[in-house]
Amino acid sequence: MNPQKTNILILDDEPDIRGEIFEFLVSSDFNVHEAGTPSEAFRVMSVHPIDIAIIDVHLPEMSGLEVLKEMQSSYPEIQVIMMSGHGDMESMAYALQLGAFDYFQKPFRLFKLLETIEKVRQCVTKVCY
Repeated sequence: MNPQKTNILILDDEPDIRGEIFEFLVSSDFNVHEAGTPSEAFRVMSVHPIDIAIIDVHLPEMSGLEVLKEMQSSYPEIQVIMMSGHGDMESMAYALQLGAFDYFQKPFRLFKLLETIEKVRQCVTKVCY
C-alpha cells in the first residue's frame, strides 16, 4: 500500500450513496475515485494505483461479486470492502470467501467504514484475522 495517502475507489451505481461516501473519505484525507459501473471502475484502476475498493454487490453490467473475482485476478494487491442494501447472507459469505476484507449492509455508519479502512491499512504488511 502507498506510504502516502491511501487511494480508494468507490464503485456504486447509486450516485447519492457514492457521493456521500466520497465526500466523507475526501474529508478524512484519502485520495478518492468513484465509478458508477464496473467498466468505469476498471478504467479508473488501469490509470490510478488503487489501494482499497469499496464495491456494491448489485451493479449494472456485472455483479459486484463478479467484479471482486476479476479484481482478485487482475489487481490482487487491491483490498476490497463489499457493501449491499439487500441483506443477502449468502452473497456476504461468498464475498468473504473470495477474499473481500469486509462486508457492510446498507445503510451503515461512515465511521465504521473508516475503522475498517484503517484495519485494512494496518493489515497490508501482516496477516490479520
